[in-house]
Amino acid sequence: EISWMKPGDVKKLDGAGAKVKMGYALMTEFRLNKVVSLATGIGFEKNGGALNYTDTAYYHFNEEPLKININDTVNEFFQLKSRNFSVAYWAIPITLKMRTKEIGVMTYFAQAGINLGIRTKALSEDDVRSTKKTTSTLEDINISKDMNFFKAAINVGAGAEYNLAGSTSLLISVNYLNGLTNVSKSKSDYMFRTDGTAYKQKFTNNAVSLSVGVLF
Repeated sequence: EISWMKPGDVKKLDGAGAKVKMGYALMTEFRLNKVVSLATGIGFEKNGGALNYTDTAYYHFNEEPLKININDTVNEFFQLKSRNFSVAYWAIPITLKMRTKEIGVMTYFAQAGINLGIRTKALSEDDVRSTKKTTSTLEDINISKDMNFFKAAINVGAGAEYNLAGSTSLLISVNYLNGLTNVSKSKSDYMFRTDGTAYKQKFTNNAVSLSVGVLF
């Protein structure tokens, strides 16, 4: 899967690259008629992508919220320049799958629906500038509390099934997932602007996935 973050406000955030991840899933289908099936299941996936923070955002390297005071000479604060996300989800796809008739040993299909995601953990790698005027990269920062627990995306795709024997087929599909919901907390408890107000953020998670599996 290739995933990336799409900023809601390009004046504050700028897309800075995609991430390639692998996942797995168990799927099932319920035939509604000879052509249409309801396809659903549960899977585990890791999404990500990178963002440049073009608007000033500060935070303290601490998992607990801390009110920022940019004139604080005791604590060290970091201005976030760019962030590379790695977010794990339990994924639940719900799609309608429309098949052609079998052509030789092949059956082709298209599908459309929605993907729901439940976040399990989120980590980041941050390029920062310290209030002590040093630049560095901070790794494996736990940002789970600053990411939304739930996400949703439109799921459209197409693929083919190759009959191996009886009802067993090899399946391959390509799907595009267009994020519908803000995957971050809209008002951060951990990042602040220069004036001390909470940093407001909005970005969705989009992806293109290649799926290969066995259908029984």
